[in-house]
Amino acid sequence: MCLQRRNHASTMPQSPKGGNETASMFNYGCVTNLLSLVTGHGSLMNDPLDMLHQAVVLMIVVGAPVLLVGLAVALVVGLVQALTQLQEQTLSFVPKILAMLAAVLMFGGWMMTRLVEFAQRAWGS
Repeated sequence: MCLQRRNHASTMPQSPKGGNETASMFNYGCVTNLLSLVTGHGSLMNDPLDMLHQAVVLMIVVGAPVLLVGLAVALVVGLVQALTQLQEQTLSFVPKILAMLAAVLMFGGWMMTRLVEFAQRAWGS
């Protein structure tokens, strides 16, 4: 796992003085488990820390399309406002809301599928 906690003291790195380094408790750097989480084929969730980690990654993955669409529209609207010197508040708010609603409608099925798969893995079904 990407943030898999090391269970055995023998797997902990040894410092030059012979003691364990407690700062290095997690093994970082695996991409395959993140990809398996995104595709919905993650491992069993036996550890509460593993479940929490997968939930946070899932939150980021599920929320990213809507947030990225909102960011893109905000940049375009901000650029148009700067070029035309129109500083109307509704001009910046309404397009972002409409674009984000369209993104939810477009990606909603995929987002719900990911959430249901996570819930099924979490409950062990």
